[in-house]
Amino acid sequence: MSDFIFSSKKMKDHELTVILDSIYKNDFPNVIEYHGFWGSLAISKSLYNGFQPIEDERCIFCVIGAPVLMFCDNHFLHDNDCEDTFATKLVYDKFFSADGIAWDEDLSGPFVVLYLNKISGELMIVTDLMSFIPVYEIFENKDRVIGTHVDVVAKVGRKKSFNDLVSIADFICSGVVTYPHTMYDSIKQLAPASVFKIFFQESKKKLVVSYWLPKEDYKYDDIDKAANELRENLIEFINSITKNSSFIGLFLSGGEDSRIILSMLPENYIKDAIIFLDYYNKEGRVAYKASEKYGANFKLYKRAKNHYLDYLPHCSELVGSGCQYFHAHTYSFHKSAELLKYSVLLGGFLSDALLKGSHIKKIKVGGMIPFVPQIPIKNYSHQEKDNSLILNKDILVELNVRRNDHFLWVHAIRPKSAEEWFELWPSSMNKNIPNIYANRRLFRMYEPFIHNKVIKLASSVSQNWKLNRRLFQRMAKPLLKPTKHLIHAKGWFPYYPWIVNSFVQPFSILLYTIKKNMSVSQKGFDGPWCDWNDLLSSRTWKEMSLRYAKNESIINILFEDPYDLLMRQKMSVVAKINLMQVLYYLNK
Repeated sequence: MSDFIFSSKKMKDHELTVILDSIYKNDFPNVIEYHGFWGSLAISKSLYNGFQPIEDERCIFCVIGAPVLMFCDNHFLHDNDCEDTFATKLVYDKFFSADGIAWDEDLSGPFVVLYLNKISGELMIVTDLMSFIPVYEIFENKDRVIGTHVDVVAKVGRKKSFNDLVSIADFICSGVVTYPHTMYDSIKQLAPASVFKIFFQESKKKLVVSYWLPKEDYKYDDIDKAANELRENLIEFINSITKNSSFIGLFLSGGEDSRIILSMLPENYIKDAIIFLDYYNKEGRVAYKASEKYGANFKLYKRAKNHYLDYLPHCSELVGSGCQYFHAHTYSFHKSAELLKYSVLLGGFLSDALLKGSHIKKIKVGGMIPFVPQIPIKNYSHQEKDNSLILNKDILVELNVRRNDHFLWVHAIRPKSAEEWFELWPSSMNKNIPNIYANRRLFRMYEPFIHNKVIKLASSVSQNWKLNRRLFQRMAKPLLKPTKHLIHAKGWFPYYPWIVNSFVQPFSILLYTIKKNMSVSQKGFDGPWCDWNDLLSSRTWKEMSLRYAKNESIINILFEDPYDLLMRQKMSVVAKINLMQVLYYLNK
């Protein structure tokens, strides 16, 4: 299933369906509603084969998302003729078996499991290892609303608009809302890797049990052993979801992560390598060469110039408030590229965060200086820094209190790497994570780098192994032999370690810059994104600023002149986009 919404107060027929439909601008999913003395429950239909909800005389059972089932064959993912509840029944049977289910081992990937006992009214909800599918809750006046989309929970809970100024400021400045808070002061996010039981007959008492924590327990003393195990884990995951299909889609970039996933697919498979760009630039040319080397069909889909502005309303609704909308890269292409024709679409998401230390705070060195490795900063402060424009200092104080509370919670689990996992645990603290929120609602997406075994390994190795791609390069090297001389879009060679690239990259960038300046055909932006500075100088941006920034008193409490901030250089580009997204919500 894509989403669920539960209310302990019984709702009118179809009321929950209408609210769930509000996530989408069109192509509304089928929604099943259930009602009883315990309240009301609505579940939207899953895009993945075999994961529809089941109901019998005693309970309702569903699996939101489509985790890989590590205790059995996953052939049903590609079998359009299999029973639509086939996978759900497998999880159900495992849950009620004598051995029971190990949530951190038997299900891998984003999921939420819901069990509702129709006789006792007991409700059980299980969140995945990192809360890749977040669950939100409001509990007021003995009434409880729980769901997988924060704005749906707000609507069912009769919360008409944002009322948490601290969270609004947090999102605009940092791109996330510090866990467990949301834009609504009474709605909180449930904990990751936990089992929640709510007992109807005991005044809706809640019991919480954590089944896994990313403890700082370094289990490897040999980096090569860890690298080999990481490679085996990735291959295991990919094989488990592709072995019953010969036609696979993959999102390919000019980088190394998706290239590595492509290298793991069997040669005899039909493979479509898909990329979205403004035009056929350097990113596209590198991706094309990689697709040729590994025998994939290169599929380029071009974005309209104002793509990221045109779809701000659609994507903001899809991912939910407090989540950066522009990570929904695939929106509109899910139709034009017919992404639903693939029973499995693979990506290379989150390898940087989990395995390459992208959230470790490092000393920044400007320019093209060779010989400089990644060096972590000691005594890094997690307090929000991009806040000089916020007028209300009390809000800043409270914001830093919240961030400190979260830091202390993470620090208790990982004292040596708290500053890194501050932005990883739960995954909603990673501002890139709305990529998963959007994709799972649009097509059948699987991300190998969030395989449970990969996450556990990432939490069990030192930061020194993550920095400078030490672990990752050792894992990837055997897979990258066919493209050992194919450059990364950023000017270095993924096959080789950082010490080699520290010499190569500066000269590679310099030569490419000279070549580009001398060529008429290679002008333009070379990255996978759009040119944000160009986009924020456009007429469309100015029109949106005029439309959304007027008469917003709640924002005026935070900022003196929102329109001025959107149009001038006082605020960072990303903060401007975050502000525009908040203004859109407030103007609905």
